[in-house]
Amino acid sequence: MKTYTALGLALASAASAQRLTARQGVTADDFAVQTLKNIESNFKMNDASLPKLNVTKEWQHICFSNLNYGEQVSFFKTGTIRRDDILDAKAYYIAHVETTAVNPGPGNKASKMTMSSSTTTSQVDTKGWTVGIKLTGTVSTGVVPGAPSANGGVEISGSYTDTTMKTDSTTKTVTREEECDVGYECRLETWTFHLDIHAKPRVDGAFQLWDTFNGYGKEIPTCSMPKNYRGCEQFTQRIDEWCKEETLPGGAIYIPAKQEEVHIKAPVFEANGYQTFTRIVKVFNPIVKSQKARAAEPTIGTKETVMEAMKQGTKFKFLD
Repeated sequence: MKTYTALGLALASAASAQRLTARQGVTADDFAVQTLKNIESNFKMNDASLPKLNVTKEWQHICFSNLNYGEQVSFFKTGTIRRDDILDAKAYYIAHVETTAVNPGPGNKASKMTMSSSTTTSQVDTKGWTVGIKLTGTVSTGVVPGAPSANGGVEISGSYTDTTMKTDSTTKTVTREEECDVGYECRLETWTFHLDIHAKPRVDGAFQLWDTFNGYGKEIPTCSMPKNYRGCEQFTQRIDEWCKEETLPGGAIYIPAKQEEVHIKAPVFEANGYQTFTRIVKVFNPIVKSQKARAAEPTIGTKETVMEAMKQGTKFKFLD
């Protein structure tokens, strides 16, 4: 996974990190739900560093009538995601099963589970937007066993972004031993947390000229195109695409903004911006759990799927 280096869609600074949960001493099961809930609900935008559309410029020879202004031209699209543009944000995790155990008994002796590796699975699909996500605080199981705590907020920033679409897996060596109680099927999983952002930002057309003598000209919004450039179809078709005027009831003329709906998926990083936010989780099901309920357990989970699994008797315990 590439470390994010370009933009700054900051949801909260570390100095003003909010608590991810308002209560101490929640159960391990509640903590799994609360962690997902907090990732998707506690975020703010840094208006000084908003995510932008990663501009890809394709150059073409300029039309004959505009050769006095340049030799080549690039038409492209720009955009910025602001807080009001975000329609919804959904936290989810991708689970990788590291080891399993079944303890049918008899007796009451727990069986051992040994974990030797942890695999992180990161999914990136930013649709060309420079968007990344990181924590601004800490999420842990707490100092006191059985009393989980989660502090901090979530920051979305293009300062740590990867604009490609890919899924990466990274495995590291770990040593962990856990117990599986009688009557349970147990798994040790690595959860990699992600955020799915549904946004509808404004997008605008722009263009730039180039010639051998002057090099690159400045980027000009399409609707600010000088009238003397509008002498050929190469340029006027962009005016027609981006700058169609409409008339308000009072007679005023305006150019309606164009919006583009996007779904952006990216992993959540730790507060340092380098390490993917992962947790090792013990998942244990009653052996008597129905096959239907067991088959419904997802590899990609949300707070809703966790709560549904809990209704079926599944327990969750964060181990780090």
